[in-house]
Amino acid sequence: MEFCNKLGIPPVPVTEREVALFATYLARRLKPSSVRQYINIVRIMHLEAGLGHPFEQSWLVKTTLRGIDREKGREVVRKSPMTPSLLLAIKNQLNLTLPMDAVFWAACLVMFFGLLRRSNLFSDAKGFQADKQLTRDCFLIEQDSHCITVLVKWSKNNQFRERVHKVNLPVLEPHPLCPVAAVVSAFRLQGPQAPSSPASSSL
Repeated sequence: MEFCNKLGIPPVPVTEREVALFATYLARRLKPSSVRQYINIVRIMHLEAGLGHPFEQSWLVKTTLRGIDREKGREVVRKSPMTPSLLLAIKNQLNLTLPMDAVFWAACLVMFFGLLRRSNLFSDAKGFQADKQLTRDCFLIEQDSHCITVLVKWSKNNQFRERVHKVNLPVLEPHPLCPVAAVVSAFRLQGPQAPSSPASSSL
């Protein structure tokens, strides 16, 4: 209301130019995330008054907010890293004699030691994509299980599948975080699978 009083304008309705001015006014003392929250309140006030979204497609408002982000720096919320201690805590909650738990545990270790993303193993809303997610035949187990080579067909840096990236999983037995032992156990519990079947169903 202070801003509206200074400019002599009503809080509802407002023009996209007035919204952009309001954003720059707020940016003098607030973080970019807080500015966006205030702008969202303006949107809600208009919707509640039955006036529709006043700046849904506004290039002026969008570029103003992006400029504020660049100038003041947008707050980045970082995810906590996975650590060996967290992995051990997860393992303690699992029954590794059950195929589903064994598959989940093996997937955790493959992603951790292979530096892979969840999307390398598990499908999204689009469903399983054999040319993107890992299949059973992407896991090459050497004789006597001394090493497992994972063939990664897709990654964030290889989105057009121009090459196959090879990831070697280390043998750490008898350490409880041995990825090779986890994969071999998961495959054994799941039994025979088609080479093209999703690794996440047998891994």
